[in-house]
Amino acid sequence: MRAVCLGSPLKRPLLLFGLLVPACQPATAPGPVVWDPFSGHSYAVQTGSLSLDRTHAVSKHFGLPDEGKHAATRAVLGDTRDALVGAIPHLFQVPLQQEGNFRLSFAVHRPPSSDAGEIHVEVFLNQDTQLQSLVSADLPAPTPDSPFWIPLSAEWEAQASTQLQFVARWSDSSRAYATGPEISWGQPCITHVAPQSQTDSPSQASANPSQPDVLLLTVDTLRSDGLNSAPQLASLLQEGALFPQAVASSSWTLPAYASLMTGLDPEFHGAGRGSFPATPGSHGEKDYRAMNAHLPTLAEAFAKAGYATAMVHQHPFLEPWTGVDRGFQRYQRVSADSQAVFAAADQFWTDEPHRPRFLVLHLMAPHLPYADTSIPKDWAVFFAQDSTAEERRTFFDFPEARRKEIRQDYARGVAAMDAELGPWLTQVLHQASPPLFGFHVDHGEELWEEDGFEHGHAFPDSVARVPVAVVWPGKVSAQVSSQAVGAAWLGATLQRLAGLPDPQQPGLLQPATESRCVGTLYRTNTGGRIFSLQDNSSQTLPLTQAIFATGPSSALPPALQKALTALGYAGD
Repeated sequence: MRAVCLGSPLKRPLLLFGLLVPACQPATAPGPVVWDPFSGHSYAVQTGSLSLDRTHAVSKHFGLPDEGKHAATRAVLGDTRDALVGAIPHLFQVPLQQEGNFRLSFAVHRPPSSDAGEIHVEVFLNQDTQLQSLVSADLPAPTPDSPFWIPLSAEWEAQASTQLQFVARWSDSSRAYATGPEISWGQPCITHVAPQSQTDSPSQASANPSQPDVLLLTVDTLRSDGLNSAPQLASLLQEGALFPQAVASSSWTLPAYASLMTGLDPEFHGAGRGSFPATPGSHGEKDYRAMNAHLPTLAEAFAKAGYATAMVHQHPFLEPWTGVDRGFQRYQRVSADSQAVFAAADQFWTDEPHRPRFLVLHLMAPHLPYADTSIPKDWAVFFAQDSTAEERRTFFDFPEARRKEIRQDYARGVAAMDAELGPWLTQVLHQASPPLFGFHVDHGEELWEEDGFEHGHAFPDSVARVPVAVVWPGKVSAQVSSQAVGAAWLGATLQRLAGLPDPQQPGLLQPATESRCVGTLYRTNTGGRIFSLQDNSSQTLPLTQAIFATGPSSALPPALQKALTALGYAGD
């Protein structure tokens, strides 16, 4: 890929789609218009076709039935972005009515294709009847090691009534009229900036002090007492409002994260597992359900407020089929290495220096296989079955000495996570203008407190109670509260503190009277627990009141299925 940024007007005819177009040609009449609701820009299509869609760029190691058989060779396994998508050749434009200094940032993606021909993309500034090339790139056919997205940017000084023109065509002019693969223009962002603006570092604050950068970190499977093995993280959380006995919305990942993104309990957002087989003791298929599509999400709220939004995660239950990705302009799945999460976070911070940023990070550790040397090697096979609570208890009925060894393995996993996370997070939170920071855990982990192991099957304190916090020096007072606040109330708290419209939902600092933990991945004997904030007591729900997911059945978005098929997933 060759990328150039040019600063002088074109003094020659412009070759677009094999036609010589004079450089002083006025803008053509508007064609079909594609409107981006988050940026507020309308793009007029002059040649070809265009649509606003989600582009799923994926690797061969994304979503495989058994990823343990494959050694991932890249840190980023999937990178979904909002994009303007159209098959080449195409030309579209957007008017700019303001004067001043502007910055354009975007990324381009070329999907895998059998055609190896080079594709040329270019952005022009049409001003005073002259076309000036701002930035261009030549895209060869991608290889397994090629970047998913090629970032491009340009800055210029504009006068009134200017236009940006986006062009994608074959580099070989003899193929000018041949239809080619779709090209995705990832979330073109046009911002009004100060003269001679400079890209800031990942540690610098948002360009608009009235809209703080917001960082939301979620850690999978961290018990409340797990902070004892994470001294760096515990120390940072104590700088704000820490709730070490918050209540997870569910006993497993998908419904818990859907609650975080919607502020709703699992019975309302619909994500999770459908009902168990009707015959007691029988096995059945796990019926996974996505979030209800009509519900507004936390990321959508920040996007509508002008934020650049992104999430970086490591969990198959957070892939786009779940609906958790809604509102995130950039949604990445990375490898199990924690450093891959931090690298992707730093890259997003660097790519978006002129907008406030809302970034969600998910760390898989200390989730299994933290103890893969201490439990039966076929634990993953067992988990894939729809086992009853009694079968589960029998499978994990280990002698106390072995249980102690597994508890130590879990604690070492937490400590290893803390050793990697601590230095990075300390640097982020101790900069001159730190972001508004929220900390969330989806659920805990049972280590035989009630004669059970792991999570997703029952609701003991070790699973239902998790640490949650909000840290913002000078804005949020340091305090530690044992209240049974809902972990999912963190989202509404961040919206209020960031100055977004009030979501009219409970928050950590404006709690409701009760919280609840419901919904299981595996067969269970109880329906969940309800916690009272008044006296910190709880009530166990009978199995007849168990919550089963009612959202749409799990299905890959067509664009994601198409991307996977292009990599040979059909029949895999």
